[in-house]
Formats: sequence, C-alpha cells, structure tokens
Amino acid sequence: MTDEKRTKLLAASFAQIPGEVMNFTQFGTYGFEVDKYGVDDLKTYRDIIKLSRFFYRHDPICSTVVNKLIDIAVTDIEFFKGKLSDNELRLFEGVEDDIHAFLESCALEFLITGMVVPEIKFAPVPKKVLTRWGVKKMNTATVPIDMWVRDSGTIIVQKPFLSGKSSYYVQVPDEVIFFIQSKGQYPDGNSDPVLYAELLAYYPAFVTLVEEGKTEIKLEPEIVLERRKMADSTYSIPYTYASLESLKHKRNLRKMDYSIASRVITAIQLIQLGNDMYPLTADDSDQLEEIRQQIYWRNSTGVDIERVFQLFGNHTLQISWVFPETTALLDDKKYITVNNDIMIGFGFPSILTTGEVERSGTSNPEFAILSPLKTMENLREKLMLLLDIIVQNMVELNGLSNEPEYDFAPMNLHDFTKFFEALSKLYETGNISRDSFVEPFGFNVETELQKRKEEQDLIKKLGLEEFSPLPHSNAPVTPGKPAPAKPATQVNKPAPKQAGEE
Repeated sequence: MTDEKRTKLLAASFAQIPGEVMNFTQFGTYGFEVDKYGVDDLKTYRDIIKLSRFFYRHDPICSTVVNKLIDIAVTDIEFFKGKLSDNELRLFEGVEDDIHAFLESCALEFLITGMVVPEIKFAPVPKKVLTRWGVKKMNTATVPIDMWVRDSGTIIVQKPFLSGKSSYYVQVPDEVIFFIQSKGQYPDGNSDPVLYAELLAYYPAFVTLVEEGKTEIKLEPEIVLERRKMADSTYSIPYTYASLESLKHKRNLRKMDYSIASRVITAIQLIQLGNDMYPLTADDSDQLEEIRQQIYWRNSTGVDIERVFQLFGNHTLQISWVFPETTALLDDKKYITVNNDIMIGFGFPSILTTGEVERSGTSNPEFAILSPLKTMENLREKLMLLLDIIVQNMVELNGLSNEPEYDFAPMNLHDFTKFFEALSKLYETGNISRDSFVEPFGFNVETELQKRKEEQDLIKKLGLEEFSPLPHSNAPVTPGKPAPAKPATQVNKPAPKQAGEE
C-alpha cells in the first residue's frame, strides 16, 4: 500500500436504519414545564387546579386515592318515609340515582379544585315519568332535571377587605361568547338551535349580558362548597395541593427513565471495516457499501426473516452495539421515598388502596383509617348541605307539607369479623331491626321474607320436611303427618364389679 493510499482513508459515515424513533422528552403540550423545584411557579389558582387535574388523570396514586375517597364516602342516599305518604316517598326515590351521580361529580371537583359551584334546574316532569317511578295520583311533579358543576377554572373569587363574604364571577369562555352572539353557531360552522333555545329559556339574563359584550358575569349561587381557605388567599386549597411538589418530582424521575429508555431503543449499531493493520481506503469504499446494502435489504420487509442474519465481508469486518448505562432505569428504589411523600401528603393509608401495609405487623389498620375517615366525614358534611337544598326545593315546589328523612348509607371501614360480631350482638339484644341486620350484607329484608313464605308454601305443598335432618337430631316432622314415637330411653346397666371391689 502506497503512502498516498494510506492518506486517503475512508471517512466514517452514519446510516439510519429505517424504523420509528420515539421521543419522550416533550412535555410542553400540557402548558407547563415539569421540574423538581416545588410549586412556586404556580402563580395563580388556575395553574394549581390545572396541575392537580393533570396528575389526577395521569398519576395512578393520585387518581386511586381520590377515587377511593369518593367511592367510600359518597354512599347511596337513603330516603326514609317520616311523615310522608308512600306516594310522596316514591317521588324522592325516583330522583335518588340522579342526585347520587351529581354528588359524586361534586365530590370530585371538591377534592381536585377545592371549590364547587353547583347549578341545579328544577322543572315539571310528565305523568309517564312519575308512573315509571311508581308515583300515583299525580299528573306532574317538579324535580331537578339538570344538575351540573361549573368549571372552577372559570370562577373568579373576590374577597372584600372588611368582610368574610366573597363574591363570585364567571369568566365566559370565548367559544361560549361566539355561540351566543352568533345565535347558536359554533366556530367550526356547525349549529345547535336547540341548545341556544334552552339557554334563552333557563338563563335569559346570562344570554343578555353576553350579547352586550360582558366577559365576566357575577353569579348569585345558592351555595358554594369550599375547602379550607387561608387568610391570605381568596381561593380554597385543593386536597391534592400538599402532594403536588412530590408528584412533580416523581414526574421528573419518570422523565429521566423515558430519556434513558429512548436511548436504549435507538441504540447504535457500529459496523467497522478495517483496522490499524488494514485500514479501509477510498478505493475500497465499495466493500462498506456492499455491507450497507445487505443491512438495508434485511430491514426492507419490516420483519426479521430469520433470527441469525448472515453478513458477508472480509476478515476486518466488526459489528458491535453501543448501549447507554441502564442502572438508573432498572433501579426502582428511587420511587419509594417519593411515593411515600405523596401518600403522606394525601394522608391516606396504603391499606385502603392496595389492601396491604408496607411492613406486616407494624401498623394497626384501624388507627390507619382515622385520618381518611375524618376527610370523608368532612366531605359528606359539605355534600349534605347541597342535598338539603335539593330536598327543600322539591318540598316547596311540589307543595308538600312534610319532608323526608334522609342520609348517606353508613361507611363500612371496619374489620368484617368484628363488625359481624357487633352487628349480631345488637340484633340479639333487640337494638336493631331485621332490615338493619341484613342490609350490610346486601340483602333486602322484605324480599327475603317473601322468599321464605314462598318456600314454606312450596314445602307444605310437596309434603317435605321443613329442615334437613342433622346428626343426632330428632326425626323430621312431615307436615300433615303425626310425629313419630320417641324411642324408649335406654338405661345404662352398671358395669360388673371387679375382684376386690365392694
């Protein structure tokens, strides 16, 4: 090899093998940049609830804790007759499911944003609806037909300097302004005249103000549910706020894992031809091109034809893979501390989410549920204020002389064995009814008694014994037949005396 050829070495080249390269580093689509330096960058209440909603949708711990609180606390609503007639009671029972679903929506907004501005519309329902509910002798009745919660992100709270009473305004979204001002037209060209007519019927003052160009309209809500509020803030503190910093830190750890994973996915396949003794020159470039064509041909079908792919090259050909360090990706211990901080921020024990404790025998589940129990009781108290308003409006609008008694079904957070023992003791001592005894097990006492009567009638009709015989039990008595005679009592004879006994 001449010196001239030695100086014309072939430059290294990069060839991207066809395939999809995943990019995990873009988080800007959510409108904020995630970092690990706390929540100081959240300047407004809207920023806080935006981040809180994001983690409710994407973080499994946040969503599970919030959902568990709602599922356990917002139990079924129970209406009791009190001084109402059976007909009036059925009216309230007819809207029970709709009210329960509405209260669940309020509970979610209350925990995520700390503020609930409800809207409830009452209107008459026709007789066919009342008939479906079992309501008789009434041609019409006024009930809540539309119950929904305003987006807390559109609510502006004004707190006066010398008063504890706040004023509430709603910032009308641009798309709503366009819809009203264009008489039911959407920005994309579609129209909804029915919805526009409903807005005119139920919210005439609101439509008039928007048509006049108002973008912030004062609300006169009958009630606003708010969580704890500090003296230096006009807005309530969401339930998730204390965990936001840890949730953001966890998001950054996952961002690091995604970055490492993306580098592993796009690992470099290094193909070398030539070495110190036999360098590849420009005149030998056809050898590298031939190897490149073989690689391209292998990937042109989109699948691997064979597990072992055969390449043909000279003795200087070397193929190797360059992988990044993956120790940090495979080590999950980095999440233990941050997950514990998140759970502490929520004040929620692991036993209510996964049914397990971190270390067996080191904690008492009954003490562990005290903190979330108080949170759930506080949530129920807030929702009960809203339920009071719904019931009182139904009583007044329908001219009822009395209102029903009502409450949430009890929360069952007790050890089942202890709960059953206590329930049995109360029933045996006559302190609770049959209905209260069977209800926690999912039975209805009226249904069960009716089944028992049908079974007894069928047993008598078929001439069967009422109970199956057990070992050492008396012979079963067949209905309509005399009881069998009792066997003679056997007298045990004394054992014979042994020698030497008196």
